[in-house]
Amino acid sequence: MVSLAGEHVYLDANTVIYAIEGYAKYSNLQAGLLIPLDAGVFTGITSEITLVETIVGPRKTGDTLTESDYRAFLTPSANLQIEPITLPILEKVIELRAQHGLKIPDAIHLATGMLARCTVYVTRDASWVKTGVTVVEPQDIA
Repeated sequence: MVSLAGEHVYLDANTVIYAIEGYAKYSNLQAGLLIPLDAGVFTGITSEITLVETIVGPRKTGDTLTESDYRAFLTPSANLQIEPITLPILEKVIELRAQHGLKIPDAIHLATGMLARCTVYVTRDASWVKTGVTVVEPQDIA
């Protein structure tokens, strides 16, 4: 199990989905991710694209409660930064796609985290490892 204390942690959209929707396999995320994030134990960072990736599902099914939960979580705070997609991020996306063949959404997430100086990336996306970042799977968070 991995502790995120003191880290700048990039939260991939899949991690946000598991945490907010309370997937049983990822029950550790309440105590290991959400509570420490709220307490300022680490700094969480994600991209604006996470809003799109998390809300489409609830919007399609008319689940306004889950959509509201995502919107509430994805509101910038002292402990969670929501980074805009900027020209420097897009330039980094080009580099990541050219070097590693990543899909555009994954490259946006990675570029955002890299430019925000994240030290840990919480994701189930194994392809991120090939870029040299430190990846922690959601189920491995203490």
